Amino acid sequence: MTNDQMALSIGLMTFFIIAVFTIACAVINFICWGLIGKKCGFNFWLTAILMLIPIANVIMFLFLGFSKRPCICKEEKQEKK
Repeated sequence: MTNDQMALSIGLMTFFIIAVFTIACAVINFICWGLIGKKCGFNFWLTAILMLIPIANVIMFLFLGFSKRPCICKEEKQEKK
């Protein structure tokens, strides 16, 4: 094996390791945002997919942080009765 082949194989191996790590982090991030949205009373898939869109993720982050959550609103209505 020549030096050029060795360098190419090391470069490809490094690329695939970084690609797998990046995809794994993206999947974990996708699932975490979906679960956060679900616990707040919103649709899992809608919340997770909106977090992938560049401008929508900032808006969704602020919306989840500052909005009244449906699950909390239901509890407040039950307490008032």
